[in-house]
Amino acid sequence: MSRSLVPIRREPCTARPDVEAAVRDRLHQNRPYKVYFDQISFECADGVLKLHGNLPTFYLKQLLQTTLRDIDGVKKIDNRVDVINASGLSGGCK
Repeated sequence: MSRSLVPIRREPCTARPDVEAAVRDRLHQNRPYKVYFDQISFECADGVLKLHGNLPTFYLKQLLQTTLRDIDGVKKIDNRVDVINASGLSGGCK
């Protein structure tokens, strides 16, 4: 499991409804992957957007992070999403 903090903005993030609404909008706008992104939960406090959940590929994990990186009020993303493939293992396990 790799977790990364990605600096993206300098403005403070709080648990503001507008930030939460912006995150939800972005997740729902990505129609081809909406079924996967609907499984993701998040919280935002002190400039950090924490993402939680499971996705089937590292590509989707990166796409999720890229989709959310330029939301006003978010300065870092703490991507705690686990990659779980069909056999229940991450790509690095054998």
